[in-house]
Amino acid sequence: MDEILSSGHAEPVPTECPPDGKIWYLPHFAVYHPKKKKLRVAFDASVKYQDKCLNDELLSGPDHVNCLPGILLRFRKEPIAFSGDIQKMFLNFKVNTEERDYLRFLWVDRDLETIKEYRMTVHLFGATSSGVATFALRKLASEASEKHPAAANFIIKDFYVDDGIRSVKSPEEAINLIRDTTNICKAANLRLHKFISNSREVLEAIPESEKTANLQGLHLYKDTLPSERTLGLGWCTEKDAFIFTSNPIDKPATKRGILSSVSQIYDLLGFLAPFLLQGRIVMQQACQESKGWDNEVSPTLQSKWKQWRDNLNNLNQIHIPRCLKPTEFGDVKRAEIHYFSDASFDGYGACAYSRIINNEGNIHVTLIAAKSKVVPLKGLTIPRLELQSSVEATRLKSFIGEELDMDIDQECFWSDSKAALGFIKNNDTPFQFFTANRVSEIRRHSNPKQWHHVPGSENPADSVTWSFSKSTYEKHMV
Repeated sequence: MDEILSSGHAEPVPTECPPDGKIWYLPHFAVYHPKKKKLRVAFDASVKYQDKCLNDELLSGPDHVNCLPGILLRFRKEPIAFSGDIQKMFLNFKVNTEERDYLRFLWVDRDLETIKEYRMTVHLFGATSSGVATFALRKLASEASEKHPAAANFIIKDFYVDDGIRSVKSPEEAINLIRDTTNICKAANLRLHKFISNSREVLEAIPESEKTANLQGLHLYKDTLPSERTLGLGWCTEKDAFIFTSNPIDKPATKRGILSSVSQIYDLLGFLAPFLLQGRIVMQQACQESKGWDNEVSPTLQSKWKQWRDNLNNLNQIHIPRCLKPTEFGDVKRAEIHYFSDASFDGYGACAYSRIINNEGNIHVTLIAAKSKVVPLKGLTIPRLELQSSVEATRLKSFIGEELDMDIDQECFWSDSKAALGFIKNNDTPFQFFTANRVSEIRRHSNPKQWHHVPGSENPADSVTWSFSKSTYEKHMV
C-alpha cells in the first residue's frame, strides 16, 4: 500500500465534496502468490451495497482482448520465440479527476489508530472499465504502425492484456522486434520487461534488468535456461517444449473435490485431451449418483477417481515441442493440415496435425491442437456420435484457419466411420433434423471431397475415446 501511495496511484481525498455529491468506497484485501512470493493489493469493484456495485455502473466498452488459444497457436509457428510483460499495466492509465471519488478506500495510518480516506487515480484490475487500458495500448500501437509495423502488429495481435508472446524466424528479427516494441511502450511511459526466450543470442541482447527474475545472474552459455509459465502454459526454454506440472491433489472424493481437481489442469490447446476426458467422465458419473456436493461418491467411482488422480504424476513426463517445425528444418515448401475425428460411448473429439515438407523433401508431422468432449447423458448412437466428432473436426479447422495465420496448401479430414462419411458425402437422401444440421455445418467449413477413411487402428483421434489406464497412457501419450 505504501508503494501505491508513494507512486501516485492513490491520493488523499480532497476536503471539498464532489460536485454531484456521489462517492463510492471500495473494499480491498491482500492476495499472496506463493510461487512469485508477491503480495498484491486487490480492490473489489464487484461487491454490492444496497443491491448495487461499482461494476454495474461502469461501461465495459468493446472487447479488445485477443483470443488466448489463438495467441498460443501463433506462438508455435517459428523457431525463435520470446515473451515479455508490461509492468503494472492498469496502474499506468489515469482516471479523470472528476471520477476518482468512485474509487475511494479507507486505510489506517502507521500509528494504527487514524483512519484516512484515499482514492485511486488510476484504473483497477477487475473493474469493468479497465478494458480502456487494452484500448489505449492498441491505439498506441496503431499510431506507431507506420514507423514500426512489425512491432505494432505484435502488440495488436499477440498481446493478451499485458503479456505478449511471439515466434519469429531468426534471432535478429526477435531482437529488432523487442527493441521497437519497447520503444513504442516507452513513448507512453510503459515498461516492457520480464523477457525470456529460447535463444541465447536474443537473451544476450536484452539488458539484465529487463529479463525475467530466473534469468538474472545466469551464465547464458554455461547454465541451463529455466522454465517459465507463458500465458499460463509451462515452457521449458532449454528444450523449447511445452511442459505440464502436476501438484499433488488432496481433495476429497466428492463432486466438489473432483470438479476442483479436474478444473485446475490448464490445457487450452488440448494436448491433454485424452487424460482430461477421463476426469470429466468421472465427474459426469458423480453427478449421476444424485448425492450432495460434499458427500463422498460410491466406492466404485472412488476407485476410478483414485486411478485418474494417481496418473497425474505422469503429466510431468509430457513434453510437446513448441515449434511446429524442428530446428534447422529450413524453409517450408509445402504445408498440410490433417484433421482426425473419432467417437465412442464415453467420449468424442478431434485432433489436428501439421505435415510440412522442406526443399530437401524432408517431412515433419506435429500435433497442433485437439478437442475432447464427454458424451451427453441423453443417449446417442455411435453413428451420430461419429458425425458429431466430425463437426468438432471442422470447428477445429475454423479455429486454426482463423488464428494460425499460416499458408496452407492442403487440408484433409479423416474418419474411421463409414457411416459418418456416408452422411457427409450423401447428396440424395433427406436427413432427419439432427443429421441434417450437423451435415450442413460440416459442409459449410469443408468440402465432402476432403473427407477420407482411415482404419481405426491408425486413427490418432481414437485416443480421446480410450478408457484410461496407466499402460495406455504410457503407450500413447508419453
